[in-house]
Parts: sequence; C-alpha cells; structure tokens
Amino acid sequence: MSAPQIGRPYRIFCINFGKDNIKSYVNPIVFQAKGFELSREKCSSIPDKEYIRIRNNDIGLMYQNPLGKTETIKMVGATAKRCQHYIDHLDGVLLSDIGLELDEHFDELSETEQEEIVGAYLDSLDVIAKNIA
Repeated sequence: MSAPQIGRPYRIFCINFGKDNIKSYVNPIVFQAKGFELSREKCSSIPDKEYIRIRNNDIGLMYQNPLGKTETIKMVGATAKRCQHYIDHLDGVLLSDIGLELDEHFDELSETEQEEIVGAYLDSLDVIAKNIA
C-alpha cells in the first residue's frame, strides 16, 4: 500500500511479504531497470478493473528505511512489478492513465485477437514515446 492510496502526501509504500514481514520504502528511486514484460494488474484504487501494463522484471531500488538510512535492493519478478506499481502511485500515475484496460470478454478472445489488441496498445505507447522525445 502506498501513502497516496490512503490520502497521505508522503513518498512511502509498504509491502507485506507475509508472516509479520512488512517492509517500508521511503523516497524510493529505481536506479536500474531491465527486462520489459507485460503485467496483468489490478489495483484497489480502481476496483473491478484489470489492466495490462509494461513493467521491468528486474530493478535496482534505492530508498530510505523508516530510520532514514539509505539502502539499495535488487527486486525481480512479481516483487519488482509490485514495487513499480506503488512508485506509480507516488508519482500520481494510476493504471488507468497508461495501462490497457481489459474488459470481461478479453479472455474469451482467441490468442490472435488478444495479440492484436495488445500489439495496438504497444504501438500506441511507441508513438507516445516518440512524441515525448
């Protein structure tokens, strides 16, 4: 959960790794990223919606712990994607701002139809990136 999700204007998020293992990340910065992947995601801030979002599968994160000490950590897989999701919240970005919203019939489409939809989404991001640069 990130602070903005509960109405607090701080750059902090927490991840529950289970069994009383909750980690807090203050002022996080992704300083290294590699391995783009498509991620299917939901968000408690946008109930009953699911999106596809491009995420890095491998990130290096610099942050402060709750005592103010600067630390770094490497995150991979689902943890890296979750971290990026929360950093989006800290930056004021929601899945609905950049993700591809999936409707309830997406999984009923053929693989080819799904690939066409996702391909069009990826193409639109490329156009956006070229316009920004």
